[in-house]
Amino acid sequence: MGSVGPVQWVLLGSLGSMGSEVCEVRCASGTCGAALEPMAGARSHKELICWQRAYELKLQVYELLRTGTVMQDFDFSDQLKESASSAPRLIAEGVGRYYPAEFSKYLRLANGELKETIESLDDGVDRRHFTEDQVIPLQRLAKRSSKAASRLIAYLATVDALKKPSPRKGRRRTEAGPKRTNRT
Repeated sequence: MGSVGPVQWVLLGSLGSMGSEVCEVRCASGTCGAALEPMAGARSHKELICWQRAYELKLQVYELLRTGTVMQDFDFSDQLKESASSAPRLIAEGVGRYYPAEFSKYLRLANGELKETIESLDDGVDRRHFTEDQVIPLQRLAKRSSKAASRLIAYLATVDALKKPSPRKGRRRTEAGPKRTNRT
């Protein structure tokens, strides 16, 4: 097997109660895979890469909405602002949930909001409120946040599977076996 060149670890997110980091392994030829790295855990949702990218996207959307003709299109402006602000809010709320399955649910909802933001930015270009040059960097941010959230969801699925108790093997009651009665 040949050398893949220098390897770089990129933090995708960390999970406080799970005690692990989700990292992406990058090499000279591109992304080589994902790995888990034990750690003390995230102390805040603000340490998650998916939240950081979604928050950055939200701020840039707010900045974009302050320019040009979009200010007169109130419904469109409100919808874009709402979808951009929902993603970081949902990620933060998901972190506040104790169970990995619940956290995953909120990450999926955040992914939906990120996709809606991408589509709304395209709609803004169609309406001639924005140029493609203005929109492309914001869409990249949304895609990066979505990718990090998706990898976190995949990781949470493995954690959730590990935490589920195995089925109990109870004693089977047979027809001939003694029946219990309540004694007082």
